[in-house]
Amino acid sequence: MGANHPLTQEAAGMRGLVRLLRGDVRQAMQDYEALFAATLENPGGWLDLDMRGVRGYVLGIAFDEFMRFVSDKALKGEAVDPAMSDRALQLADRSSLGVTQRAITDSTARVLASTPALRALLDQEQTQRQAVAAPGGAPQCQACAEEDSLYRQAQTAEFKALPAVDRKALGERRHVLHDTVKSQQADVTAARTVLTNQREQIAKQFPAYADLVTPSTPKPDQLRQLLNPGESLLVVYPTDTATLVWLVGADGRKGFSAVAVSRAELARRVAQLRGLLDLGVAPAGRESVPASAQLYALYKDLLGSLEPALRDVRSLLIATDGPLASLPLAALVTQPPQAGQSPAWLVRQMAVTQLPSSSALLALRRVAQPTVAAKALMGFGDPLFGVAGGAKLATAPRVDSGLSGDAARYDAQWGFSYADMPALPDTRTELLALASALGANPKADLLMGAQATRRAVLDANLLDRRVVAFATHGLMPGELPGISKPSLAMAATGDTRESPLLELDDVLGLRLNAQWVLLSACNTAAGEQGGAAMSGLVRGFFFAGARSVLATHWAVESDCADSVALGIPCLLHPFFRRPAGQLGFCCWRSACWPWAPTPRPWQW
Repeated sequence: MGANHPLTQEAAGMRGLVRLLRGDVRQAMQDYEALFAATLENPGGWLDLDMRGVRGYVLGIAFDEFMRFVSDKALKGEAVDPAMSDRALQLADRSSLGVTQRAITDSTARVLASTPALRALLDQEQTQRQAVAAPGGAPQCQACAEEDSLYRQAQTAEFKALPAVDRKALGERRHVLHDTVKSQQADVTAARTVLTNQREQIAKQFPAYADLVTPSTPKPDQLRQLLNPGESLLVVYPTDTATLVWLVGADGRKGFSAVAVSRAELARRVAQLRGLLDLGVAPAGRESVPASAQLYALYKDLLGSLEPALRDVRSLLIATDGPLASLPLAALVTQPPQAGQSPAWLVRQMAVTQLPSSSALLALRRVAQPTVAAKALMGFGDPLFGVAGGAKLATAPRVDSGLSGDAARYDAQWGFSYADMPALPDTRTELLALASALGANPKADLLMGAQATRRAVLDANLLDRRVVAFATHGLMPGELPGISKPSLAMAATGDTRESPLLELDDVLGLRLNAQWVLLSACNTAAGEQGGAAMSGLVRGFFFAGARSVLATHWAVESDCADSVALGIPCLLHPFFRRPAGQLGFCCWRSACWPWAPTPRPWQW
């Protein structure tokens, strides 16, 4: 079928797996490179090598064994070939897309419907993909099998005993089959070339869509070129047996290590830390175990070996997967806690930003920044959850079964009323203060109460706003009946045909030119079930055009949420300007962490 056919590349990966297990690393890497080229460097490669069914199982074995081999060498203190650690970083990045990537891909119908030119290109791509599959399918496999059978038959004594005329006929048949296979291979190669060109055209004309559906998987050298002076990228990837950590610096500094902390152990420690830090837990429970000591232990485990390379780093971008996606790593403690002294928070040494994946950095920085929006703010908050007669959640309809009694009936109104959601009056104060700090007009730039509806968000012109703020309840998948995607709770309208929730599908359809999207709500950055890094809601706002998103890792207390929101003006202050795409954090309450370890005249 040719060296560039997906089945051939998969077979090479499986042979590489066997060679790796036998200790023939050099030959194994040659085979693995064929699979890496197909999956990591070919435009849309993971559309061809679909991770489903048997193929997904086979590829999973090959990739998992490669990652295990790399981590085992690092755990033993053995030198890991840079080429292997670089490929492992790419695989970690691709794996981190996981559940979130599939959820976002499933929600592209709205985007396609509003972009006819993109739809036309995708229709052409799909037609060409079918053309590629046709000549490389059953007919070619059948011809290959028949040719192989004749070749094997020609090696037997029975074949040699046949009359010359029969041997000649079978030989001619074999040559015809060989030519047929070669012709089909040429057709496949030509068709795949056209397909690759079409995908490159889609990526060039609609880079945001390409980043969403078939994101690039950059190598460390490509990531390094995207970093600004003083920045470093940290990638943390937990596996079943160890946690792998990479460091890529703008100035060429680099590092790679493996820690003997499994994904399950990391999940346990993160869950315990969240219980100590989350305001939803009773104070007595939080004080029973010193959180700072555990945060320092986690810092030493994850970053201890890379500590020398972290010196003089001013801004640390962290791409992480799995349990760590639900913990703000800015809260790590870099020195042993001392009684009576404030913990040495990591964020006091450097700005800390968390990314959905390392490839997100490529999507955010590879294009020129658009013109700054003319208006300062558009805010939605203090939504009215109850309307006359009560509001049902449109996304959770009544379901009946064959059982009897109330236990046989699920009714959202019977088990849950949207109007019973607690009001958030403090969010009104928050948005008013934010409007005052940014010089916005509260009457024109804020929609609150009954006006803060989902429809109001969809109908608003958000392209001319530098900051778009949402101050409401944030909902995780499964938190309310019938909710399968992350959402923001907006004002109820009384129309049972329309959900009051702003969901991921809605966010993908927005058009933004915002320097910041502020999600002043609970759990807007929480890791999703299955370990996907950051919620689809955050990734959706990136896709819609936001350049930065301020989100929360858990349920937030109102006063602290207000102070974080009011930290936004200092980021927009002319004295605080930073390179395009670089993120920071600042707020004016002592309970929150400043952006830098040393005071600045313009810092509150």
